[in-house]
Amino acid sequence: MSNEFGSVHAVIGDGIARAVAVVGLAGIALIHLLDAPGTFEGSAYKGWLYVGLITGCIVAGAVLIRRSDPRAWAAAAMLASGAIVAFVVSRTIGLRRAPTISATGRNPWVWPRCSSRERSSHSAGRGCAHPQPFLRIAR
Repeated sequence: MSNEFGSVHAVIGDGIARAVAVVGLAGIALIHLLDAPGTFEGSAYKGWLYVGLITGCIVAGAVLIRRSDPRAWAAAAMLASGAIVAFVVSRTIGLRRAPTISATGRNPWVWPRCSSRERSSHSAGRGCAHPQPFLRIAR
């Protein structure tokens, strides 16, 4: 008799855990879906990362609705932890913008390396005469 109750408790526990995971994945997908339009405008690569995260959450959630697959659990854990890590990194270290010309007309991948004479004009807001690229991209 105790085996039947133990098995029933395991099935109920698994169902509850899968339901909580699916709701969490749906929340992650919804948050990023609502934030995606602004993200695409700011940096297209982050928008595409959002699309990958949303798609992954939908697929992992769909699999978890049908059955308790260890691969779906691993995907759900990686998607959720990856979103948290990306959030923390973007708020602390920061993420680079895509190599495009910004609204001010300056290339965000160019770091102004000025001579000592130019530094005083740079701090006054005039900028460097010859900015050097911060990151060289092979062409």
